[in-house]
Amino acid sequence: MSTIKISALPLKSTMVGTEELLINDSGTSKKMTTQHILNAQTAAEAAQTAAETAETNAASSASAAASSASAASTSESNASSSASSASSSATAASTSATAAASSAASASASAAAAASTYDSFDDRYLGAKASDPSVDNDGNALIAGALYFNTTEGVMRAYDGSVWVDASSSIEAVFTRFYYTATSGQTIFSGADDNTNTLAYTAPNVIVTINGIILEHGTDYTATDGSSVTLASGATTGDEVNILVIQAFTVADTVSKTTGGQFDSNVDFADGIDVTGNITVTGTVDGRDVATDGSKLDGIEAAATADQTAQEIATAIDADATAEATLKSALGLGTAAYTASTDYATAAQGSNADTAYGWGNHASAGYLTSYTETDPVYTASSWYTTTNNAANWDTAYGWGNHASAGYLTNGFSITSGTLTTAYITTADFGNWTITESAGVLYFATGGTNKMKLDASGNLTVTGDVTAYVSV
Repeated sequence: MSTIKISALPLKSTMVGTEELLINDSGTSKKMTTQHILNAQTAAEAAQTAAETAETNAASSASAAASSASAASTSESNASSSASSASSSATAASTSATAAASSAASASASAAAAASTYDSFDDRYLGAKASDPSVDNDGNALIAGALYFNTTEGVMRAYDGSVWVDASSSIEAVFTRFYYTATSGQTIFSGADDNTNTLAYTAPNVIVTINGIILEHGTDYTATDGSSVTLASGATTGDEVNILVIQAFTVADTVSKTTGGQFDSNVDFADGIDVTGNITVTGTVDGRDVATDGSKLDGIEAAATADQTAQEIATAIDADATAEATLKSALGLGTAAYTASTDYATAAQGSNADTAYGWGNHASAGYLTSYTETDPVYTASSWYTTTNNAANWDTAYGWGNHASAGYLTNGFSITSGTLTTAYITTADFGNWTITESAGVLYFATGGTNKMKLDASGNLTVTGDVTAYVSV
C-alpha cells in the first residue's frame, strides 16, 4: 500500500479551489488543490454515510433474517402442532369409528334382546281370543302361567299346565315378586331378597327380568330346584334382578272339584244332575226321610216292579229259602201246595203208564230182578260203566207200542229182512273191518288199512286193481 503524506501548510481562513497542497505519496510529491481535498472529504463523508447506511441496512437485514428464522421456527412448530393435531384427529376418528361399530353391535343386540323379550311376553300373554287356544301365538306348546282374555265369556283365563281355568277377580296372592340387586358377575340368585323375602317357587312358574327386560327361560336362565335361579351370563354390579313367581290360584268361597266340600246354602241345578258314586243324605228328600226308609227299601228284591205276576213272586220266594219257609209256615201249606207242576205226571204220561200194563201182568208173569251183561261191545262202552240216562229211556215209548209189537225177552238174531238205517262207526267182519272217520271209510285187514273211500267218491288202494275180471 502506498503512503500518502500531506505536508503541513498554513491554513488560511478562506480556501479557494486554486490553492495547492503538496502531497507526498510514497516519496512522490504531488500537488493537489484544496478543491480536490474538499471533494475527497465530501466523498469520504458520503462513503462513511453510505457505509453507515449499509451497516444499518445490514443490521436491518440481519434482524429481518433473524425474524424470518424465528418465523420459520414458529411455522415449523405450528406445522408440527398441526401434524400432531392431525394425528390426534385421525386417532379420534378411528376411535369414533370403533365406537360407532360397537354402538351398531349394541343396537343390534338390543334389537335382538327386544325381539326376544317381546317373544317371551307374547308366549305368556296371548291376547284376546274367542275360545281356549291349544298352542301359543307362534304355534308352539303352551307354557304354564300363560294368560288370555276370553271375548265370548268376558273373563281372563290362565293355563295351569294342563287346562285353562278362569282367573277370578277374587284371586289372592297370585304373583309374588322377589327383588335382588346384583353384584359383579353374579349368576345365582337365591335365599332372602332385598326385602328379606326368601325365594321359593314351583318350576317352571317363574318370570325373570333384568333392569326391566324379560329373560328367556332355558336360554337366559334356568329355574328347576324351586329355591334358586341361575343366569346364563353374569350380571353387572347394580343390575336389578326381579323374579316373578306365579302361584296356584286361591279362589274364595268355592268348593273344590278334587277334594269336595260343603255348600252352606241351597244349590239349584237347572238341567238336572248326574251322579257317579254314592249319595249320602242328611235330612229328607221331598219330605221323605231316606235314611229311615232305607231299611224298608232293602227288603225289596232287585228288579222288583209294581206289576209282578204271581209266578214272578213265587219264583222270587223260591229263590229265598228263609222267605219261602216263613211264607209256607204262615199259610199252613203242605208240600203239594208249593211243589212244581212239572214234578207230577201229565195226562198223556198217565195214559202211557196205563198202556204199559198191557205188556203183561207182572204180578203173574214175573219181571226182571237182575241181569248180567255179556256183550263185550256193550260192556266196554260208557253206557255200561256209568249210570244210564233215564231221560233217553223215557223216549223209548216213541219206538212203538210194545204191547202190540212185542219186545225182546232174550237173545236175538237177524235171519232175514233188510237193515235200512244203521249208525255204525266200525263194522267187524272177522278178517276185515270197516271204520268211518271224518267222512272217510277205511277198509282194513290184519290191522292194516288196504283201501280208503272219501266222501267225494275217490278210492285209494294199496295194491293192484284188476278191472273187468270175474271174481
